[in-house]
Amino acid sequence: MIELRNINVEFNRKNEKFHAVNNVSLEVCKGDIYGIVGFSGAGKSTLVRTINLLQKPSSGEVLINNKNLMDLSKKELREERKNIGMIFQHFNLMNSRTVLENVIYPLKNSELSKKEIEDKAIKLLELVEIKEKRDVYPSELSGGQKQRVAIARALANDPEILLCDEATSALDPQITVSILKLLKKVNKSLGVTIVLITHEMQVVKEICNKVAIMDKGQIIERGSLVEIFAKPQKELTINFINTANNTINTLEKLKDHLDIKDFNENKRLVKLSYIGSSAEKPLIVNLYEKFKVSTNILSGSIEYLGDTPFGNLIVINEGDSENINNAYKYLEEEKTLVERLI
Repeated sequence: MIELRNINVEFNRKNEKFHAVNNVSLEVCKGDIYGIVGFSGAGKSTLVRTINLLQKPSSGEVLINNKNLMDLSKKELREERKNIGMIFQHFNLMNSRTVLENVIYPLKNSELSKKEIEDKAIKLLELVEIKEKRDVYPSELSGGQKQRVAIARALANDPEILLCDEATSALDPQITVSILKLLKKVNKSLGVTIVLITHEMQVVKEICNKVAIMDKGQIIERGSLVEIFAKPQKELTINFINTANNTINTLEKLKDHLDIKDFNENKRLVKLSYIGSSAEKPLIVNLYEKFKVSTNILSGSIEYLGDTPFGNLIVINEGDSENINNAYKYLEEEKTLVERLI
């Protein structure tokens, strides 16, 4: 569907070359909602703009359905871009046009009749649940409503691909959830492949099936959402996940109320991460019945990554040190990750 091969993007800054994207290859399959996560300056927005050549790579290949966009003429590229919708952080609506006129605008040179164009635009406004605002101007809309209009406009040419560049960053958390649900609806009902750029792992967790982590112009880790959350390899990925799970704040608060001197080989503070079928097993009960290791749960949560349950517990384990070690081996066999905190 989308294949980026050895993409490099270089800029000149004060007579020095700056690698915004450094030899990145990426494959997005049809139907994916692919999240690309990174802090500001990581290169993620530059990378996503190479997909429709809004940012032309310094080198590399951009293939959409096996067609190399780098080989196309300007006219051919304009046509190919109709297959790639894009929405932005700040909506980019035309304030002098009504909601309906904004959605109609990409269709102005289409072969459809005036009535067919209007009917199509109205159907798109129905899809994004904002039809009642068809005759108002963007200045009269909330941020979430503006983004719904932007999504409808991006879908006007029936694209196969939708690029979302920090599309929820300007929205409050509640509105963000509603926009993510809408994007998921677009993905499922229209079969649109989505590439989503964000600096928030929580956004990825809500909607994506695959994720790549970017840092300093490179992809440092990638995989399915479940793989990344279950077994993150890089410190940056772990930090993103801990932020999404609110683990860092929880730990800081707990440590303020715990005496580190109380902990030793027979008493340990640990984080347990469990996924899939292990989330449904009575593992805590088994720790005591099998190994005489008691567990005091200090904090816990369970949620779903797609259809897969994923949970975290912060607990205090007490017992004979050898029994605790054997208990942790048992947990690992049951696909539960054990991270000792104290």
